[in-house]
Amino acid sequence: MMKHFMNAIATLLIVSWGLSAGAQNLVNIGLSPVRGPVHVLYEMRSGNIGVLHGSDGFLIIDSQYETHYQRIMDRLEEVGEGKVVYALNTHFHFDHADGNKAFGPKGTTIVAHKNTRARLMADQLIEIPELNVTEQERYPKGAWPNVTFSDSMQLHFNGETISLIHVRNAHTDTDMIVKLENANVIHTGDVFVRYGVPFVDEKNGGSVLGMIKAQETILSLCDDQTIVIPGHGLVCKPDEVQDLKAKLEKIVETVRSEHALKKGGELDPSIVTETLSGGFIKPGPFLKQIQRELGFLSDSIK
Repeated sequence: MMKHFMNAIATLLIVSWGLSAGAQNLVNIGLSPVRGPVHVLYEMRSGNIGVLHGSDGFLIIDSQYETHYQRIMDRLEEVGEGKVVYALNTHFHFDHADGNKAFGPKGTTIVAHKNTRARLMADQLIEIPELNVTEQERYPKGAWPNVTFSDSMQLHFNGETISLIHVRNAHTDTDMIVKLENANVIHTGDVFVRYGVPFVDEKNGGSVLGMIKAQETILSLCDDQTIVIPGHGLVCKPDEVQDLKAKLEKIVETVRSEHALKKGGELDPSIVTETLSGGFIKPGPFLKQIQRELGFLSDSIK
């Protein structure tokens, strides 16, 4: 069942990245409890929304699509009463931040890393090699984050301490991890996902080596009781993060050794698929991205 769920996520993500944010239809959004006052909203074409509810209202982590707004609000009403006071953006990609266009004008305070604000204030291109290029247009002013930070910051809301930690050049150059300290729940954004080979947005500051460091950062914030909400996929324990870290490390080390063995010759994409499979990222471009990061290739993204 888990395998079928992950395959469904991968398929729907491929569809999602082929559509503009405005083309998303209203869809079913799942609601699941995580721990205590924390819930998660799932919609398989969109980033998972972390939800913290209490007497102060709602804090959400990521905002999905503008067109999902009413469905999101309907599900939040099942959790409790109150307005959405804060919306945190784990990064700038539209499947995590497009909902800003609905929440911002309604008075929600949008919080993100400073690079997220900068990217949302300008037109962006998001390229998945050998799959598609998405034009993400400049967001309207009301959808820009109005609270930003550089390295880390904390919010105090509903009796919870919410730690925001920037991870450099991982999925993008805008990523942040969110930890709900009292609940011991971490929302990773897309620096950790469960659909297979991760999308590392090289043109927008992402790197595979940075993704490995991001897994290390997540694990440093965890203990055996921590619950992890990935950017996409089902909630899990930290051992799933450790597993992704180990697989990425193995692929990188295999690239190093194979490069030395073949003295710079063509490498087989099975280096990737024999260790980590699934998802919508093709192994060939992912392999070349690692080679570029290691200084073995100088070609640009095709």
